[in-house]
Amino acid sequence: MKKIIAITVVLASVLLASNSHSKPTPQQVYQYFNMRTVRSSFGPGLKTFCGTYPKDFFNLSTAQFKKNKLILDAKEDYWLIEIINDHELIMINKIKGGTYNSKSKHKYMVDKVTGEIRCNNFYIPESTPCKPYPEEWKYGDYNRK
Repeated sequence: MKKIIAITVVLASVLLASNSHSKPTPQQVYQYFNMRTVRSSFGPGLKTFCGTYPKDFFNLSTAQFKKNKLILDAKEDYWLIEIINDHELIMINKIKGGTYNSKSKHKYMVDKVTGEIRCNNFYIPESTPCKPYPEEWKYGDYNRK
C-alpha cells in the first residue's frame, strides 16, 4: 500500500511539473510566436502573405538570441520581443528610416501541445489563398524591383 501511495505521489509530481507554465526561450519565440495575435507593422502584410511566426518572415541571420530577448534586426525592420515573466512580454517594433515605432506589453500563453506562443486579444486571419512571403524580404530588404 505504501508503494502504491509513493508511486502515485511521484507520478502526480511529474505530471504537475510537466504542466507548469514556464517562460519560452528566445529560440522558441523565433520558432513559435504567433505574429497574427498582435498589432504591428506586419499587419497589412499578414492579411496577404502565408506565414505566422518570426521564422516565416525573418531569416535566421537577422536574429539575435539574448537571455530573455529575441532581437530581429533586418535591413529596414527592427523587432525586440522580451519575455518579462511567465505571462507577459514586451514588444518593440520599428521601421528603420520611417515613422513606425511602437512599444507594447502583452499577456501571452503557450499552447502545451503545439508550443505556439500567442496573445489572445487580436487575430489577423491568413487569406485563402495566401501568397508566399518573398525570400529576399526575409532579410528586411523590401525594395520592390
